[in-house]
Amino acid sequence: MKFKLISLFLILTHPIFAQKTEIDFLPNQPYDRYELKTEKDTLTFYLSVTSYKENLPLIVYIQGSGMNSLFVEQNDRIIPTSGHFTWFNAGQEKYRILIVEKPGVKYLQTGGSQSFDQNFSLENWSNRIVQAIHYVTENEKIDKNKILVAGPSQLYSLYKLADDGTFFNTTEHNMPTPEQRLNYLTGGLTNKKLRPIGSFA
Repeated sequence: MKFKLISLFLILTHPIFAQKTEIDFLPNQPYDRYELKTEKDTLTFYLSVTSYKENLPLIVYIQGSGMNSLFVEQNDRIIPTSGHFTWFNAGQEKYRILIVEKPGVKYLQTGGSQSFDQNFSLENWSNRIVQAIHYVTENEKIDKNKILVAGPSQLYSLYKLADDGTFFNTTEHNMPTPEQRLNYLTGGLTNKKLRPIGSFA
């Protein structure tokens, strides 16, 4: 798939979108980046691209805690973060993925910022997600009757960290294989006797 940089400016009738919107292809990523200028802020979100001509279902992926961008730059490459690419890999072009940057977080930002501290709130965050959904359903090929909102759970994170050895692969636990660690995790969750994991490093 060929990616190139484009800028598209749209004037919409809805007051939320009565400002300039810039759309760019992300380099080597299956997403377009949207920067929607509002009166008070810039709303940044991303929508997976597709070659299909018909309307497709939409999955709105809500990332977990943290104040980093949904993409970071490493070794001159753009890398997806926060788990959304797992959803894209599972569905490819069967549906569209919508992801939204948190208030005060800019594209490729890592770590805390004064902008995040000043702008983030649950209300502001949820409003931005709703605005992004409204935009793509009105301006992109989306099946409005098939929209799923999903997010990561802490259980998913525990499985991933146990599988890759971040958790339980210590002298104390002596569990060198993923199978051993996952069995310990699931057994502990079932019996509710899992030892604290705060000291794992």
